[in-house]
Amino acid sequence: MATDAREDKLAESGFTAPELPLDAAVSAFATDGWATTCPVVAPELLDQFCSELGGIEPRAGIRNLLDHSPAARALARSAAVRHIPEALLGTGCFVTRAILFDKTPDSNWKVPWHQDVAIAVAARHDEPGFGPRRSK
Repeated sequence: MATDAREDKLAESGFTAPELPLDAAVSAFATDGWATTCPVVAPELLDQFCSELGGIEPRAGIRNLLDHSPAARALARSAAVRHIPEALLGTGCFVTRAILFDKTPDSNWKVPWHQDVAIAVAARHDEPGFGPRRSK
């Protein structure tokens, strides 16, 4: 099956936006810069996503997952995943990066919980209230 057809099939297979009140998420995002929600993708659809990833060579992690996985691209485009970010950021928002970490008992590493705050950008634009800048 062609890549675009696989992406369309997965995107149409039931990834639907949840019926969630967004007031609390919008308020938390405005105050804290982040928000949590209840799960937005049905477990059986996550199983399907994981099954699609089965063809990718196993290792501890995969950078640029969107380049390697039609299933990841479809999930990122799905209404279920986009529902809340679009409510917070507008319909022009998009995924900038996807990294898969597969922490199994055989490939595990000790990293405490943390929040990555770096984003990938094409060009530097200085804006009041944002900074300091770092490069990786």
